Amino acid sequence: MSVTIPDYFIEEELHKDTDHPLVILRAAAKQLSEKTRGEVIGSVFTLNPGGANLFRYTFSLVVPSLDDYSDALFYVWHDVKTYPVHLMNAGGKQGRDDRKYTKHEDFEQALNDIFASETIRQRVYALLDAVKASRSR
Repeated sequence: MSVTIPDYFIEEELHKDTDHPLVILRAAAKQLSEKTRGEVIGSVFTLNPGGANLFRYTFSLVVPSLDDYSDALFYVWHDVKTYPVHLMNAGGKQGRDDRKYTKHEDFEQALNDIFASETIRQRVYALLDAVKASRSR
């Protein structure tokens, strides 16, 4: 008896590269890094929590010049179907504070809203101020 493994690489069954949550998050991380001239880096960490059939991502601000200080902003997760995707701010409670998006356009808009928020702007400015202060010593 032999084992037969099916062909998993079937284009019609794969998501387009551009609408996958991880691709969207990495693009946001790159843009954030560029907008801060690399002083604050957007970072996406991928995790499979406890063997669950979930893909979980943590989006953080990382400051290389401050000993890689890291500040988690939000979490994103989805199952093997990719959408719907769930989004929750760091410090939130899953099942109460997460939001669900069934289309990548809505997920992208939610990320735009997060990055345009005054709270996130203040956090980024505070990190940039800390970088500047650390250089003036």
